[in-house]
Amino acid sequence: LNDELRKTLKYPKGEGVVIAGMIRNGPAHKAGLMPMDIIVSLNNKSIKEPSDLLTSTSQLKPDEMYNVVVVR
Repeated sequence: LNDELRKTLKYPKGEGVVIAGMIRNGPAHKAGLMPMDIIVSLNNKSIKEPSDLLTSTSQLKPDEMYNVVVVR
């Protein structure tokens, strides 16, 4: 999150990764995530930048449930 995006989203402080888009009917969509949501943690691991999210999601197994903390 850069300062301009924080201001636009009215998210003045904190870290996370903004969802820019997703695959319709994909796992994130089916879980109820939406574009412009901010993922703060995934599977109890803090998400501070896109590489954190990519690393975390690459370790997830299909068809299992995981805890996701999101700011909407």
